[in-house]
Amino acid sequence: MILFFSATGNCKYVAARLAQAADQEMLSIVDCIRENRYAFQDQTIGVISPTYDWGLPSIVKKFLEKASFQTGYLYFIATYGTTPGAAGYMASKAIRGCKINAYYAVRMPDTWTPIFDLSTPEKIEKYTQTTESAIDSVIRCIKARHTNRHMSPRTPAWITQLIAQPLL
Repeated sequence: MILFFSATGNCKYVAARLAQAADQEMLSIVDCIRENRYAFQDQTIGVISPTYDWGLPSIVKKFLEKASFQTGYLYFIATYGTTPGAAGYMASKAIRGCKINAYYAVRMPDTWTPIFDLSTPEKIEKYTQTTESAIDSVIRCIKARHTNRHMSPRTPAWITQLIAQPLL
């Protein structure tokens, strides 16, 4: 089972690639909230979220605080443009009753348009040169049920909490 939040399509794309490779169900976090669905059970559960302001979007954080997961393998994927920041740390703090077994990050086009110019395919390619190989690597790791303790790259949580997240 793959739960995702996608405002621009980046996370939905990653979720679709994983769902196809592992023959898993994709569920939109927005749809789960609308349906008041917060309990999930499967052998493998993944949560995919974009990175907002070096952390989690508020909708994802609130969802994870309410959600319960019964699984043998829980993974978290952050998509990002510049850095996944402390999104993994924030997800681990929001989830209660279940530990995240693995953290992954996939670089995608950064859609914050005041800074990032995505007006041509060449400019988009600058940000997506490693996207497909990163997704392929994540698929292999999930199938092998690799575990790790934190996301790479990442920003120390105290920096995110001090500088970025108070702005939200």
